[in-house]
Amino acid sequence: MNTDPVQTDPRNTILNTAQTVLAARGGCVLPLPALAQACDMEVDAIRAHFSDYAGLLSELLHRQVRALAAVISAVHAGEPELLRLRRAAYLAATRTPRGHTEAHTLLLRDRHLLLEGDAETIAQAHLALGVRLAGPLAEQALALLDSLAFDAPRIEATLAHLGARRARLHRAMARRRAAAAAMQPPVRLNLSRKEKLPHAATPTAATSVSSLGDPGFWHWSPPCG
Repeated sequence: MNTDPVQTDPRNTILNTAQTVLAARGGCVLPLPALAQACDMEVDAIRAHFSDYAGLLSELLHRQVRALAAVISAVHAGEPELLRLRRAAYLAATRTPRGHTEAHTLLLRDRHLLLEGDAETIAQAHLALGVRLAGPLAEQALALLDSLAFDAPRIEATLAHLGARRARLHRAMARRRAAAAAMQPPVRLNLSRKEKLPHAATPTAATSVSSLGDPGFWHWSPPCG
């Protein structure tokens, strides 16, 4: 007798069955009666948990993103080669000998079937996983990890090449900025002597102090050119 609450929960039964059926259907919307039949449940029982197809698919994709985040978090931050180990964990969680897992197939293939705002939320959540896997190379890493044409050694070699090229570009840009800054003339601040007082006037302590507050006393000359 199965007493596992996750397995006996009707909502999880619906999700697990829908995931299997949808992964096999090839990106087509699953009619509610077909899902009810696959789950051996009444249509109204399905509707009690998911009012429409978009809501069902959204929950499946969010569930996959949460599962991948948990897999990545299981790799301890203090591990040597942290990012490589996280990528290895991601691959192990998303691939089978026959291809992608059912859940990952839906994440990659079917998110365009979501409502626009929800599709963007899923895309951003997926990209956030990429940042945890490869930092500034997040988009490139996800493209490699989610492509069945690349195995782990090729993924790591390609990311190493991309990282080295990115570092060279950053160093070149830093040299250009330094060269441009060196060519800029320095800002010169000309402090002119105090303007001459009229011959009839006799400089006093008062006039000397007041002249310091005169805006005409300090003259700033901008750089040439």
